Formats: sequence, structure tokens, C-alpha cells
Amino acid sequence: MSQLVHAFICFAVLLVSSGVHAQSFRLDDNQETKPFSMDYIRALAKPADNGDRSDDPFAEGSWTAQFYGSAIVGDPDHGFEYTGHFGFGYYFVDGLSINFEPLVGYVKNNFTPYEGTGVVGGFDLLFRWHFFGIDNNDTFSVYFDGGAGFQLADTDFPSDSHHDFRLLVGFGGTVKVPTTDNLRIMGGARYIHISNAGTSDVNDGLDGAQLYLGLMLNF
Repeated sequence: MSQLVHAFICFAVLLVSSGVHAQSFRLDDNQETKPFSMDYIRALAKPADNGDRSDDPFAEGSWTAQFYGSAIVGDPDHGFEYTGHFGFGYYFVDGLSINFEPLVGYVKNNFTPYEGTGVVGGFDLLFRWHFFGIDNNDTFSVYFDGGAGFQLADTDFPSDSHHDFRLLVGFGGTVKVPTTDNLRIMGGARYIHISNAGTSDVNDGLDGAQLYLGLMLNF
């Protein structure tokens, strides 16, 4: 569980550091905000001098659909996981969305004595914050995302259980596909921890890097 604790600490540090830089974001004149209130979150998510954002693909109230493939590398003693992800995101404030992303794929367990291969299915629930680039005619953006999920495989993975919990945090970016209005290439890297959280006899989790690339559709 030490990996989970370490990951949560890193996530908390990132959140606190974003709050330290809140003064670089626009607040309406004479508007008072309380820490971690909805107005506070809106202030963090809105870049300075954003002007009219009615045509912004990441504006409050807009949606995205995304599909991407991923590979988890960096922990060969436990194995590998290759998955396809699809899902939807909703922007509840400008630049900040909540995303539900089911996944399906292939796992290979190298952890003795539970070696084997199989298929896996599950989902992630991710928050995604486009914090840079959304004011440059929407050509590109850079985002931070993180969240948690659950997966179920038909073989033991990454140690002695078929069921596992997922913790993810990382950075990525989008680039608008030329000649299109609402299609983007998306990709990035995340730290990922997969384990059964002590719900089985052996809780030896996988810690690695999840690399991914795919498409995002804004609507």
C-alpha cells in the first residue's frame, strides 16, 4: 500500500501547488471566493483574459468523446497490460471535465507463481484540466488528469487476484486535426498503480507508466 500512499501524496501536492498559482487566473471584479468552493474551482480553471468562450471546445457545458490505446510499461516483473479506452467527458467549468472511460484489453502476468495471459475489462473515472493553450485559437492544449478505476481479468494479474483497483495521474496534450472543426489528436503519459488493495492473500501491485495515444471529438 506504500505506493498508493505515495501517489496520493503526489496528487495532493499538485493540487496545493495549483492553488498557490491561483492569482494568475482571472477573477471577476469584487468577486469573493472561498477555498475549494465552486467559484474557486472556476477561477483556477479559467485562464486570464479569456473573453468570449462560446466557441471554445473546452467551455463549460461542452462534451467530448475520446478513444485511445494504451500500454503499461516499466514493471516487467509483474507483467504488461495493453488496453483500448473509449468514453465521454463533460466540462462542468471552463477547461475542467469529468470523464468516464471504459476499457478492454490484454494482460500478461509475469509474477511467480501466477504467470499467465488473459483479457481484461474495466473503467476509469478521470478529472481532466486543460490548463495551457486553450486561448490560442484552440490549436492545441496541455492538460493534467488523474483519477481511479476498477478492472477485472480472466487470469491472475498483477499478482494472485482477478480483480484490481486502479490509480492514475499524469499529463497529456491535444492538437487539432487540420481541416476539421472538432477532431483532435490526444496523447500523454500517466503513472499508474494496479493492485487488489489487500482484498486477496497477495497484494503485490504493478507500478508503471501508462503511455497512450488516440483521438478526441468535441461537441
